[in-house]
Amino acid sequence: MTWTPLHRGLGDISSELTYSHIQQAVEQKVEESAELDWKSTLPLTPGKGVSPDRKEKERYELAKDIAAMANSGGGMIVYGVGETTVGTRTAAGSITSGLQIPADYRKSILQAAFSTIHPPVVGLDLMILTPDDDSENPVLAMMVNQSNDAPHLVVQKGDGGFFQAPWRNGPETFFMTERDLATAYRRREQDRRAQLQEMDDLHDRFLEAKKEDEWWGGK
Repeated sequence: MTWTPLHRGLGDISSELTYSHIQQAVEQKVEESAELDWKSTLPLTPGKGVSPDRKEKERYELAKDIAAMANSGGGMIVYGVGETTVGTRTAAGSITSGLQIPADYRKSILQAAFSTIHPPVVGLDLMILTPDDDSENPVLAMMVNQSNDAPHLVVQKGDGGFFQAPWRNGPETFFMTERDLATAYRRREQDRRAQLQEMDDLHDRFLEAKKEDEWWGGK
């Protein structure tokens, strides 16, 4: 991860995200926004012995958070940072102590995201950040890139099989209305047509340049 919403929140132009950025965010009480979300615990409970209902609920909440970011232009979710209140806004309040992140945890998140979000959100960037002097207090930073496949839908088990499209308005998550969805699908098709047109234009310019080179080469 290089430039992130956390860099923006801190006014930091450094190139690489580090644990010190998390510490600074807590010290400065960096507020949540549409592109930055603080979570005190991990999204999926590690280890065995977790009930199927709890697993399903955690997978849905993870999928909803990721899809909401992807549907709102992308952003960053940081797990392991508790919230505090600044006025009426939520902000970074404390680093969760003793968080345990298994070696294969990132794979579990990617699998859950791929299987529970439709279409899947690809290109998730996950990084485990630890302080230099204490590897026992890590945080997990997840970067969700802006998606060309939005809107992304999620479905909650036991909710009648209805798909919903979450999105972020500031630090809050809402669900798109039917009109919002129609607009999002129309925008996706417009963007795809624009990308195809751009590819065609690049191809035409390449062929024209090639013909010009061949013409001058034959002179």
